Amino acid sequence: MGLRSNFEACQQLMDRDLLGSRALAVVRDDFEQDQDRMHLDCVFSILSDTCCLMLEDMMGPDSPTRRLVDEYVKDPLSGKYALAREGVEFSEYMRGKGYTIIPISGEDQLKYGCNVLNLGQSTVVSVHEKTARQIARSPHFDGDVFFVEFDAITSMYGAVHCSSQVVKRSAARWDARATPAGPLRGKRRSGLGRTLDRRQGGGSGGSSGDELDEAAGAMHL
Repeated sequence: MGLRSNFEACQQLMDRDLLGSRALAVVRDDFEQDQDRMHLDCVFSILSDTCCLMLEDMMGPDSPTRRLVDEYVKDPLSGKYALAREGVEFSEYMRGKGYTIIPISGEDQLKYGCNVLNLGQSTVVSVHEKTARQIARSPHFDGDVFFVEFDAITSMYGAVHCSSQVVKRSAARWDARATPAGPLRGKRRSGLGRTLDRRQGGGSGGSSGDELDEAAGAMHL
């Protein structure tokens, strides 16, 4: 909760059972509320089941810009959510959930270092090359990182996570005839992006057309 959200919105999600999870962690921006960090994805992103990014400046109980977490847990019998914990410092909360945190500097955060897109299965798209290399070199992240030049979008105050949305499809209703013309796989799109190989210290390497087009498709859905 911060500049662009409030508890009433969180309560609505819980009351209408729209979350699809047994718990909701409400991250409170009580102390800063700055336009440069108005959304959670400006300062935090999950990379995998065990690793995440977080703005270093706000980490720790003594940080003047720390975030606090209130956790609501769903009762399996009533289906209602109830407050289980409140006021837990954010980095402490994430570590308690088993996550290792890759800290991102304030300078890199302003360049959308924290704003990445998680495609699932530890595959991440980043628009900030330095952060992408930092992720790739981390011993705590065992996945693939794609760097994509996104200046045309970041110049308008947003990044790759801001310009994406989850699309949920039912396999039973899928109709191959409805697939748009021009397959997303198999055709290389020059200049779209490249992977960073964690095994070679985060150096850039040529990406296959399949890899690039999967990233493009996820961003443009």
